[in-house]
Amino acid sequence: MVVLDEAYWQYYGKTNYNFIMKYDNVIILQTFSKAYGLAGVRIGYAIAQESVLSILEKLRPPYSINMTAIIAATVALDDQEYVNSYVKEVSEAKQLLEKFARENNIIIYPTGSNFCIMKVGDKNKEIITALKKEGIVLRELTDSQILGGCIRIGIGNKEQTFILISALKRILEKNKF
Repeated sequence: MVVLDEAYWQYYGKTNYNFIMKYDNVIILQTFSKAYGLAGVRIGYAIAQESVLSILEKLRPPYSINMTAIIAATVALDDQEYVNSYVKEVSEAKQLLEKFARENNIIIYPTGSNFCIMKVGDKNKEIITALKKEGIVLRELTDSQILGGCIRIGIGNKEQTFILISALKRILEKNKF
């Protein structure tokens, strides 16, 4: 079996759905956590050929999805226009943050998702602490061997991104990072 995690496919803009028709050993996993904003509901789905899905169904425990999750997912699917507009706004907000980084000689590693990885160097803990004082909570990546000196920034809407950029400007100017 080949399992493809497509949690961020709406942001990336591509899916590997065509593999399902071509191969009988591919499972695509998608979620309502990201673009649909239902992370706390914990609901997702698998896409595969019917023969694979019938095997997975036999393995699924009874009552694995609660009624609240089912209703939330159904309502989310019925409002695809909102999801598409939100994904578009997040993509535009991400471009604003990338522009800020370029203008300030800060490296941003590209992602096809609703977050970015920003390399801020050995002052990442100080930057995260300063942002937290401003009410902005980011994920610290200091324990990562590959991403040491980086911070992970979840991209919200444009208004939230303008607040983040303003805070980053103040912190960078004040502390000369």
